[in-house]
Amino acid sequence: MTAVFIALIIPEEVPSLLAVLGLLFCWELHDVEVRQGRIQPKNLQAYLIALRTELPSLRIDLPSLRIDLPTVGARPTLYLYMARNDPRTCRLCRAAHAHVFSGRTPWEAGARIRCEDPLGCRCVIIPLEGRWPAAKELSDRLNSQRGPVQLSEQDIHDLIHHGRGGKITDHDQLALRLLNAMLLEETNPQAVLSWYRQALAQATKGRHTLICAAAYLRSAEFLEQTGYSKDALQVTRNFFREFTEKNRDCFLTKPQYDGMVARRNRLIRSLLYSSNGSGNWPR
Repeated sequence: MTAVFIALIIPEEVPSLLAVLGLLFCWELHDVEVRQGRIQPKNLQAYLIALRTELPSLRIDLPSLRIDLPTVGARPTLYLYMARNDPRTCRLCRAAHAHVFSGRTPWEAGARIRCEDPLGCRCVIIPLEGRWPAAKELSDRLNSQRGPVQLSEQDIHDLIHHGRGGKITDHDQLALRLLNAMLLEETNPQAVLSWYRQALAQATKGRHTLICAAAYLRSAEFLEQTGYSKDALQVTRNFFREFTEKNRDCFLTKPQYDGMVARRNRLIRSLLYSSNGSGNWPR
């Protein structure tokens, strides 16, 4: 019996063509899922914001698409983690308080926030370009230590003092003003109110989005704690106009955003209750 062998010869181009067809099929399937609402696509800006951090003048122009990426200001090289000092602060945020670390993108900063508070995170991260001598020394410590450096409150005061005494960028002037306000919350609350207002006014007008986010979070928290509920609610509403659900991924973590959502709801309930003269809570 004679055996018949058939040799199947596949051209070299076929595997590449099949790969292209498979990719086209995946794109078409993804498009169908988006149209049916099963997939919520991410804003393209959220994927490209890191490029803007490195290349402030980056612009993408295509025949039918033009993207001007949002700016986070000049590239910060230092980030200072500031948590609230009260019993509600979770153990992870408390352990991270007053640590400074280096990074190149907002995501590197946000990755440090691992809050366990079910009501959301109240911590903020202050970005610094760090071009004055004291900040450069701190940067050198980070490079030699290869990890975060913990600062005492006096270390932060010294950092602010030396920064103000030298030539620093507008970005760092605003960051240090906000940082100083945080340190004065318990000792000089009246001055803090003015400092937070100034920081918010300057941050929203300039290209200081990370500082703006920090100013909103801390000022809303401070106003609520000091009994200025109406002002706190207004700051919270301004925050949501500035940082929508779509673009908050660029600059805020989910715990931070959830914390502001919880604060807004809490303030609305509180004001409704206080305006209800009968004392009966509206259900």
